Amino acid sequence: VCPVRGGQGAREWAECAWLGFGAIEPPPDSFVAFAGNMAKSDAISLLYIEGAATGMLCAADGTAGIYYVSTQARFRGRGLGGIVVETLKRRALEMGFGRITLLATPSGLPLYLKHGFRDNGAVKIYKTGE
Repeated sequence: VCPVRGGQGAREWAECAWLGFGAIEPPPDSFVAFAGNMAKSDAISLLYIEGAATGMLCAADGTAGIYYVSTQARFRGRGLGGIVVETLKRRALEMGFGRITLLATPSGLPLYLKHGFRDNGAVKIYKTGE
């Protein structure tokens, strides 16, 4: 598990995350720029298992959240998502956060439940342009 800091590795992280969510094409430049900016923040921890899995911890202002946990299809079922989640949880606890939040897709919910999170209900998702 490699931390991504100061922009180093941000492109690789972005590509792995993007493809891990099922995209076929490489990520747009805006997502790569987003990853680069996040990697420069002291409040953000990006994790990367080379070419296989990603995750992000945002910990600031009394709140810690886990985001962008993804595993590329060919690596699923090997426990990599669990390694990412546990590493990010440990980092948040080391920073003094007792509560960690996240939003889960239906496919990701079993992973989070297995790692100690509990389901607090559904979030409505709104779309435009259709």
